[in-house]
Amino acid sequence: MTDVARHPAGALARNAALNLVGQGAPLVIAVVAMPFVVGGLGMDRFGLLTLAWVVLGYLNLFDLGLGKAATKFVAEALAARDDAAVARVAWTALLIQAIVGIVGTAALLALTPFLVGRMLNVPPELAQEATATFRILALSAPVTLLFNASRGLLEAAERFDLVNAVRAPLNSTTYLVPLAGAFGGWRLPAIVGLLVAARAAGFAVQLWLAMRVLPPLRTRPRIDRAEAPRLLGFGGWVTVAGVLGPLLLYLDRFLIGALLTMAAVGYYAAPFEAMTRLWIVPGAIAAALFPAFSAAGRRVDPRVLAFHDTAVRFLLVGIGPALVAAAVLARPILELWLGAAFADQAAAVFGILLIGSIPGLLAPLPGTILQGLGRPDLLARVYLAEVPANALLVWGLVSAFGLPGAAASYAIRTVGETLVLFALAARVVREGEGWAEGGVARGTAGAGQGPRRLGLPAGAGRIAVALAALGAALWAATRVPATAAGITLGGVAIAVFAVVAWTKLLTEEDRALVLRRVRHADARTTFAEEAG
Repeated sequence: MTDVARHPAGALARNAALNLVGQGAPLVIAVVAMPFVVGGLGMDRFGLLTLAWVVLGYLNLFDLGLGKAATKFVAEALAARDDAAVARVAWTALLIQAIVGIVGTAALLALTPFLVGRMLNVPPELAQEATATFRILALSAPVTLLFNASRGLLEAAERFDLVNAVRAPLNSTTYLVPLAGAFGGWRLPAIVGLLVAARAAGFAVQLWLAMRVLPPLRTRPRIDRAEAPRLLGFGGWVTVAGVLGPLLLYLDRFLIGALLTMAAVGYYAAPFEAMTRLWIVPGAIAAALFPAFSAAGRRVDPRVLAFHDTAVRFLLVGIGPALVAAAVLARPILELWLGAAFADQAAAVFGILLIGSIPGLLAPLPGTILQGLGRPDLLARVYLAEVPANALLVWGLVSAFGLPGAAASYAIRTVGETLVLFALAARVVREGEGWAEGGVARGTAGAGQGPRRLGLPAGAGRIAVALAALGAALWAATRVPATAAGITLGGVAIAVFAVVAWTKLLTEEDRALVLRRVRHADARTTFAEEAG
């Protein structure tokens, strides 16, 4: 099952679409709920809630990369039809996660007094509530790690229908529980406690589904001494990336809380969260690609790689106009969503974040290639180089310019990071087999094709031109008010970007595909099936 027939473009596109629905459906709830949550909790409590969300995500600090490693090696075992290896890898990963989660609970409990008493400017009247909230978060560490590991098993089997049947309602509770708390006058410990309980229920359901999908799991759970080093070896570098990635992403919030106020954290976090909702699209694609790359072992699967390349181009074409429109309407959107006073503080931040999101939307795709083809160390090393430079950048810009400086630091960082990741992923693909401990098998890019470039067959110039055009359009859009003239200018910017994307970004095959779909729409043939 390691041949390319396992991963036609249509199947990969369906998996990506399932991921998109599972992650996107709760966003409707988030958009409706957020104004009531902010109004009901107040800015200081809302700022603490956003940090609680960050901690829930950052508990992957204790993952040791085992969730990702389990997905990779279970996918390889399934492709090789090795049932014994499936059970060994899965149970070893789950049991180690449980042990590490307990250690994580102890560590976070020990850090709570420092976080509340020294690092964050928590108002004195909320100090006791904040302490209780972080202690409850500490208890969630084992649940979070086991939940992620059980989801990884379903992803290895490419059962994204089941993954998202659990994901959608669970992600909805992230906003529904605070909404209920805002109306009910609940304190933060009660809200966070219910969020943790929901995640525990999600783990139980996912493990039951995994045991139904993967019958080899119906054996006595035990840690395999041979599998543990392999999982930990791969997961070590994934851990480094998993620790540093959220640190790079959320460091600005903690520095805002330290240098400015907790209310300022809320003014920054709301537009940031709105901007990051766009990440569900590349995230959905990357999640579908990872087990597909992993199942091929050390080889480059040409059809999976071709799907990746097409996804990069159409991602820019599809999301670019939405970014320009959002930049033009940044203030009205925030005013309608969270009120005029909030828009006064956050509109400039929103515009800058939208500009930075252009390259940031593409970064998950080359990162997935690096990890799927067995080179998580390259992704981790990029993050290691970024951390000190980013810390100085954020500190300096926040100190000098406040919230707009924090947004500018994000934009600067994502541009450099994305360019480096594409260059590294292209090198991995071109080199073929290049490492004793795994790389990409030479000669699998297609008979007679030789080394190929990644993402854009005609070279990086296409994506550079498209990014420059989109960045210029967004910059122009953020410089004008959302009047009739401003909206007209935004429409012109979108039209210019569309022309550049059609002529410079899309390949001849892409344009032919689009024209065929427009001229010969057939309800029985999906876009992805025709692309494949």
